[in-house]
Amino acid sequence: MERTAGASIDNNAVLEGLLHRIKETELQIKEAQVRLKALRIAYAEVEALLTGAAVTENVVDRTPGSSDAVRIVMTENPRVWNVAELTAELNKRGWMPKGSNPDATLRATIHRLGKIGTIEVVERGRYRIVTDSSESAVEGGEEAI
Repeated sequence: MERTAGASIDNNAVLEGLLHRIKETELQIKEAQVRLKALRIAYAEVEALLTGAAVTENVVDRTPGSSDAVRIVMTENPRVWNVAELTAELNKRGWMPKGSNPDATLRATIHRLGKIGTIEVVERGRYRIVTDSSESAVEGGEEAI
């Protein structure tokens, strides 16, 4: 079977299309995992309240890490967020990163999520979750945070 330039281009287009679908599906899986984790946390907290049991260490241990916390908040309310709004929401839920400088940890988390394509920089200091219906406006999240 002889290859032609046209066939090579078609093959590349097929590969690019498949790779795009793989990335979309991976993102959908990540979003579903974030939603599932949030539901498990909510279930444990409500169960503890309804049974009159104290909130146990087990429930506290289910508090999401900083990346999951940002994804949960932004997925539940897919809009443009700034750092102050994310900080307020994370504080409200008791999910603010721990450590000596939680604000710096949150900024680093936002930067990391931008680099991997989970969130996009809409403009300096304003971010949104990347969904099936949105395309990342900033390739690789290279925009300054």
